[in-house]
Amino acid sequence: MIAPIRQPETAEMSPTVRRARRIVGSLLSDGSDSTAENPPLSAWKAWLFAAWVAVVICAYFAFMAGLL
Repeated sequence: MIAPIRQPETAEMSPTVRRARRIVGSLLSDGSDSTAENPPLSAWKAWLFAAWVAVVICAYFAFMAGLL
């Protein structure tokens, strides 16, 4: 017998999660009140993300190679 699908119960976000979401949102927003659907991302934020991805990939391969 297939069990009926129940909608997941929505839980209130804790104050810590709400604060963390606001911090991440403030880092990703450039502060302008643009009405565009996809406002452009700052260049330094894009480069910071690219550098972070490169560091994570290098750390992964170093760990897999036994260097870490």
